[in-house]
Amino acid sequence: MQLKIGEVIKQLRITHSITQEKLADYLNVSAQSISKWENGLSYPDITLIPTIALFFNVSTDELFSLSTYTHTQKFTDYKTQYDDLKRKGAIRECIALCREMFLEYPRNYIVLSDLADSLISCYEGLDANHQLAVDNHYLDEAVKLNELILSDCNDLNLKLHATLMLCKYYPLVNQKDKALTLIEQFSSLDSCKERLLEEVLEGEACIKQQQTNLLKLTDLIAQTLIHLSFTKGKNIPHLSMDEKIDFVLSANKLYQLIIPDENYLYFHSRLARNHRRLADLYLAKHDPESCLLHLNQAFYHAKCYDELPSSSHYTSPFISFCEFDKNTYPNNEEVNECERLRYMMTAQGVFDTLNKDPRFIKLVEKLT
Repeated sequence: MQLKIGEVIKQLRITHSITQEKLADYLNVSAQSISKWENGLSYPDITLIPTIALFFNVSTDELFSLSTYTHTQKFTDYKTQYDDLKRKGAIRECIALCREMFLEYPRNYIVLSDLADSLISCYEGLDANHQLAVDNHYLDEAVKLNELILSDCNDLNLKLHATLMLCKYYPLVNQKDKALTLIEQFSSLDSCKERLLEEVLEGEACIKQQQTNLLKLTDLIAQTLIHLSFTKGKNIPHLSMDEKIDFVLSANKLYQLIIPDENYLYFHSRLARNHRRLADLYLAKHDPESCLLHLNQAFYHAKCYDELPSSSHYTSPFISFCEFDKNTYPNNEEVNECERLRYMMTAQGVFDTLNKDPRFIKLVEKLT
């Protein structure tokens, strides 16, 4: 039987986001040696087998491909199960699944990243099946996991994601200086990768990049308006209730400006959440009619988002070269929007004064 240990090492290395150089350093061999093993040109010294197995947290049998299928299939099954639970908003179940996989594959940074994201979602109260008390332990653990990914992982996408998460959550654990240090590593808007690509690409590729940039910048401005409306404790001038409403309405108008045909695709999600925020604000103003109006708008957009196919093209002339893929779009809070809206309407206590209104009751029933 031909030995396949090189193929197994390569697969394990890629699965765990480890470079040939890092593995070589650990084993005290050259990166060229690793390359030769993976291409079947030579085999590792027999004395290195236990060390390689220990590094990847597998048995020596797995290194000799006796259990390769089981190892690969288990990770594939894990991702399928994790993504399904995440879409349903079952964040506690996501955490339990990640912890189980972490015990078996402690060096798999994909699992670590999934666990960190789930802990943050739980901290923010995004679990659709439980009313959660805010637990700072979740956030502390998530920060430590992202720090581990940033220091040890070699996958650039995972490192970037960890960096973004740390920039956002360091201030919440009283480590603002660390966030500022990380932020200094990023380019400014006028010299970022997306803007530079506009200068290099040609033809349709250039147009697609320009439209993608327009879409991203519009979303950035809209989200900044939302953050200005609801940011607390950062010494910003106090906004009146009417000013907050104007900010959120202006954010919605930005989406309407570049998507006049109302084929919002991903931005149905943004609009659903914005209309729910408007409902909060109008209820605080003791205006239940406007509140119910915006809750119904939130329901409409949440339903539109949940019923989207896995991939679609925008049809607005401003962004007609852009497409939305539910499986790849960077959305850390990827849950069923109707379930999320129902949770926000029933589990937060904000809308308790409407509990006996038949229109509110009917809307909650539609979301169930």
